[in-house]
Amino acid sequence: MESTATSGDPPPIFPAWVAVLAAAVVAVTAIAELLPPEPKAFLGVGGVAVGFLVAGVTFIRRAQTVPGPERRAWTTVGAGFVVGVLGTFVIAGMLLVRGSAPAYGAADLFFIVGYFVALAGFASLPHTSGSRWHRWRVLLDALVGAVSVGILAWVFVFEPLAPRIAAAPLWERIVATLFPFLDVAVLVAFMTVLVRRSSYRFDPRIGLFGVGLLFQTAGDVLYLISGLGREFGEANPNNVLYGLAAACFLGTAAMVDRLPAEREYAERKTPLWAMVLPYGTAILMSLVLVFHLVSAPLSANQRLLIGGALVVVMLVVARQGLAIKENRVLLEEQRRVLVSSISHELRTPLTSLVGFLDILTRSGSFDPAEREELLEIVRDQATYMARIVADLVMLSRGDLGELELQISRVRVGELVEAALAASGIGRTSVDLDVPDELEAFVDRDRLEQAVVNLLTNAARYGGPRRLVRAYGAGGGELVVEVHDDGPGVPRRHELTIWERFERGPHRYDATIPGSGIGLAIVHAVAAAHGGTASYRRSELLGGACFSLRFPGRVARSAVAPDRKTA
Repeated sequence: MESTATSGDPPPIFPAWVAVLAAAVVAVTAIAELLPPEPKAFLGVGGVAVGFLVAGVTFIRRAQTVPGPERRAWTTVGAGFVVGVLGTFVIAGMLLVRGSAPAYGAADLFFIVGYFVALAGFASLPHTSGSRWHRWRVLLDALVGAVSVGILAWVFVFEPLAPRIAAAPLWERIVATLFPFLDVAVLVAFMTVLVRRSSYRFDPRIGLFGVGLLFQTAGDVLYLISGLGREFGEANPNNVLYGLAAACFLGTAAMVDRLPAEREYAERKTPLWAMVLPYGTAILMSLVLVFHLVSAPLSANQRLLIGGALVVVMLVVARQGLAIKENRVLLEEQRRVLVSSISHELRTPLTSLVGFLDILTRSGSFDPAEREELLEIVRDQATYMARIVADLVMLSRGDLGELELQISRVRVGELVEAALAASGIGRTSVDLDVPDELEAFVDRDRLEQAVVNLLTNAARYGGPRRLVRAYGAGGGELVVEVHDDGPGVPRRHELTIWERFERGPHRYDATIPGSGIGLAIVHAVAAAHGGTASYRRSELLGGACFSLRFPGRVARSAVAPDRKTA
């Protein structure tokens, strides 16, 4: 019977019967190792079979008390254990009836099917979904570990057994070599699930299951070494390792209904140990290679080349580690700058909105003209905030080079006038040089947004004078330019200003508003139209000149020259 806890005590991690049974399985298998071969085989196989059978049944029963995905996964794991135990019963039956059984034979079909079923169940445990690149990276990390383990297994296990493997029957060769690779596949699935269950805190069930897998893998490797080409009684399986594996799996099954606490937020960064662990086996493989090479007769030049190659490989690995760290720091810095810039830009108009609305609601002494003036200020500040939000919405779409365009025939002069009004810059401070008859086939909203961003930049960083020019060039090319008489862009920033979050010389100056995304959007709009965005010194006003060029967009007839989005 299970021990009962008092009402104020926390429930035990394992029921009493689980602890007793797990200890009994380990004790029986340990005692079996001290007996002669025949009773050792019966007692050892019996103890392991009981342990795995009870573990499988417990997995299935406890799984019925947990939510849907967890229930299906752990039930499948338990079913795999039960199927595998059937193979143990087949071996026991052959020993009773015939007095002998092959170390690898028909009974292994149950073990192989059980492996695949348990592997499918464990791999289906719910985990945090990642991006396509994250999944590929996890797969590559797993392959690094799997290939390294496979090569080490060949060097230390399969190569010494090569003569016996060649002399064994085909079926026995296939089955005997399949088990270690199945163990590696299960270990890879275990690592993948452990890394990607990042929405949970540490899950002791997964950890204990992994320890059981290690015992199981060690037992399979030793069994392969001793059993290939022999009878089961001669194979000398290490039942203690299998008993320890059964005890770990039984403990895991008893904890299936003890779901780990969820994190407040899913862990988005891959833990350092998860990135290093797959490469630990690769480093071990490299050390084995060095040992074999050093112990072989080599010339001084060959030793120098091998040593140099290993040093270069280690330097490359170290460099990649530093690059990962650098990228994380850079992303964190960009996030900090973005939050700081956006909060600074939104705080000013929000303060104005709250202040003017408070004045309007608390005072009724304004005449219509004054009220209209205050409402106009409120409208301008709201429009400014809406423009920031529009930029952020566009930025959040990920690849700015894949903007969808709605092409229509547009009067460029009207578009520039609308952009000037939306920018909030006084009309008297901007000169326009746009032919009335100039029309183009463009996305009106996108191009207007680009011109607004350029005008805002000119007002923010330039001098008091601005000029907007638009004209048709050769080949039906539309050119839109925004000039100012300010200091311009320093040469070292002329290329980087088009990148996201880049503010050039004002990167760390919080007194000058700006999010660093305006020019990135301008560049994206130009590229989406099949054009270019560029900077040069203004030959007209002496400051900055930002130029947009759209090839083949000037309208020469009622039919658009090209309605495809670039």
